[in-house]
Amino acid sequence: MNKAEIITELENMVVDRLFGPQPWLADGQTSGTIRDKLIEMGLLEVVCLEPVTWRPTPLGNELDVALFKVFFGTWCKWEVPGILSEGGPSRPDCTRPRGNSATTRFGEGVV
Repeated sequence: MNKAEIITELENMVVDRLFGPQPWLADGQTSGTIRDKLIEMGLLEVVCLEPVTWRPTPLGNELDVALFKVFFGTWCKWEVPGILSEGGPSRPDCTRPRGNSATTRFGEGVV
């Protein structure tokens, strides 16, 4: 699959997630299916097996797979504003949500 075909596939996946019959936020099974597809496309790679973690490949970074994952509904909804405003996820780990983003961003005791 070349880069143009990958981009076309990503765009088709976005349309399906946003305008298809399923809810926008993906459940665990759907997130796993999407993650596996992104690995198959060469956009994510497994970094560690215990605990299982993933990160974008160089191509995944180039195509901004983290942003595409917003539209796939695979990020926790509290991560989305940070990804959209800061241009990237708050953690390099693309699959595991972090704790309370407000305390991480503003420091303990603020929230």
